[in-house]
Amino acid sequence: SRLSPRAFASSGEKLYVTYYEGYVGEISSEQEVRLCQVGPNPDGIAAAGNRLYIANSGGMSYPQYNNTVSVVSTASFTETESLEVNVNPANVEASSDGAYIYVSSFGNYSDIPAKLQVIDASTGKVSDLEYESVSAIAKGNDDTLYILCGGYDENWNPLPGTVYKHD
Repeated sequence: SRLSPRAFASSGEKLYVTYYEGYVGEISSEQEVRLCQVGPNPDGIAAAGNRLYIANSGGMSYPQYNNTVSVVSTASFTETESLEVNVNPANVEASSDGAYIYVSSFGNYSDIPAKLQVIDASTGKVSDLEYESVSAIAKGNDDTLYILCGGYDENWNPLPGTVYKHD
């Protein structure tokens, strides 16, 4: 069957792809593919050391979105952990040293707001960061995290947009 790719990350000579049907794939330089089942409707992905962090949005389960990040070992290519985060996680970025994993989530577009969280990769502890209406994140070459805040309210009215730098 055909799979629907959503996002990708690279590490070494491997490319990792999330598939919205509930999988992450590993593609080697020899074009060999391995699949690992993760949570529902995975979206963003980040590679950090020998682990992958995958945001399981559960986007096709509206209004009961998912709220987990799958941790996958690149060696065994199996899910080793599932961490609870805010509802409807979407984007994932890792610090250059792999010590911190940043996750932005959309919430449920109603009473659970969008949020930015950080995972301590050594402990798996998830903490909230103080940004409101987070809609996207990206890591710069200097390891600065850029945060786009804005988007839409529950009635789809545009919210003012701002870009922040998080060191």
